[in-house]
Amino acid sequence: MLSVYNGACVLQSKQPVRMKIFLTDMNIYNIRNSLEYMRYSGNTISNEYSVILKNSLVLLQNENKLLNVYFWGKIFGLQRDYFVSFGYEHDALIGLKYYYSTDGAKWGLMPVASEQAQYLSPYCSTRFQGDPALQLDVKQDLPPQSGDSELPFSTTLKEEDRLAAAVKEITEEGAVLPRGALHKRCSGDVVQSQVFKGLTKFEALQLKYYLHWRSPREKWTKNLLVHPKYNYSIDFLDTIAEDVPSGSWSIQVEDDGRLVIFRSLMWTGMTFYHLASSPDFGFAYFGYGKRNIDIPFML
Repeated sequence: MLSVYNGACVLQSKQPVRMKIFLTDMNIYNIRNSLEYMRYSGNTISNEYSVILKNSLVLLQNENKLLNVYFWGKIFGLQRDYFVSFGYEHDALIGLKYYYSTDGAKWGLMPVASEQAQYLSPYCSTRFQGDPALQLDVKQDLPPQSGDSELPFSTTLKEEDRLAAAVKEITEEGAVLPRGALHKRCSGDVVQSQVFKGLTKFEALQLKYYLHWRSPREKWTKNLLVHPKYNYSIDFLDTIAEDVPSGSWSIQVEDDGRLVIFRSLMWTGMTFYHLASSPDFGFAYFGYGKRNIDIPFML
């Protein structure tokens, strides 16, 4: 999260500004500082673009009346790259809206990933071009159909829909946040915790203290067994310690154990960071939008 989270890049640096603003808005104003942590993975954005992103995302937040907005990352294209951001009005889990841009200044609402797009997108063998209106025929890339069975939808895929499907899949499997960063209220709404102080150095090195930023797939009873001091208001999400295959996350420690950096081997280019004993964390994706199918041979 550079997502404007201070961190995807979400890049999530929560440092107070002169005015008293909720820390959930800090990612927009500290996006340049947050991007510095992405350099440990060899990816970042120039100072010029970081200023453009900051200003355009502030406008995006105000125009769409979003409570928070985050820079998600960048998908590389042959002609133009896609900058991706997301935000929400009330609920930080089920109310997410995604936006994309080819210049970092003008943003368009990303469509909801359709069943057709989610099925066809993984089979696309070509790279993204950078043209949202481009129509791509995926028929030759599909596996042979058994018997007379036919797909219930067309094999022509619009690149805008392919982008939406790729962002959805990468987010569900690669977007990470530390335990306690999100809080579930009694009403069921999920919000960013205002009392989150960060993980300790000991906790920051353990996968079970990092959670997927998605609706939980596992039963709450399974998550209950992960932590001795279980708290449903913060332990309702799935931990990355249970990801399959095991070992799909690499860990890098810097600054005498205070800075912890995670990289996804499943989605090459997805990087997450957290500063132990501080509320600073974030993630960002810089890649081609393709799953690493060679991961079984890397572990």
